[in-house]
Amino acid sequence: MVAIFSVVVPLYNKGPHIERALSSALGQSLVPFEIIVVDDGSSDDGYEWVKAQSNSLIRHEQRGAPGLGGYAARNRAIEMARGEWIAFLDADDEWRPDHRRRWPRLWKRRKSRIGW
Repeated sequence: MVAIFSVVVPLYNKGPHIERALSSALGQSLVPFEIIVVDDGSSDDGYEWVKAQSNSLIRHEQRGAPGLGGYAARNRAIEMARGEWIAFLDADDEWRPDHRRRWPRLWKRRKSRIGW
């Protein structure tokens, strides 16, 4: 059984990095159900780049005022998520292609369904 997961990406002034982050999520050996990007009031062009994407897996929203430390954007994205599981990806990070595939094996070894 494959878990259905949503990737949550808070975005704040990470325009130079967001393409790489989203490409790494889309490039997973087990593709996510959805990727939710919530912009927290960026002043760069990162959110414009996200909006221009035509990939149906990417959903997005822009908040008016930034929250401290990205928590507000993360919380809003969690509210929007439709997946069974939530995976966090910062807008300036990237995952290796097998990152998602390894999760069930780690859960089984830990006898837990809590992941990271």
